[in-house]
Amino acid sequence: MKAGRPRSALGERPEAIEGITPGSSAHQILLDLRAPGGMTAEQIKNRFGDVSATLYRLSQKQMIVMPPIGTKGTYIKPTAKALELTSPDAPLCRRKTLNTYCQL
Repeated sequence: MKAGRPRSALGERPEAIEGITPGSSAHQILLDLRAPGGMTAEQIKNRFGDVSATLYRLSQKQMIVMPPIGTKGTYIKPTAKALELTSPDAPLCRRKTLNTYCQL
């Protein structure tokens, strides 16, 4: 293990891809925005809590298109770059990056 880097219980922290760490809130938001039409800021807030800083960073990385201020209820949509990174065969796709467990 390299000095100064935090280590998780299962091993090293995953490497960021295009500035997005797999499993992070930014990654999960990008995956959820793949839904048809995207999501509104209110829907994202209800699902993830206050992630305004994360949304700002995603917009600065040109991963999402934010609606203008004062247009409540308008959908936030992923850019072509974000869709490419989270497509089913891409490096940030759900099946390659997130562990899923069946609740029995």
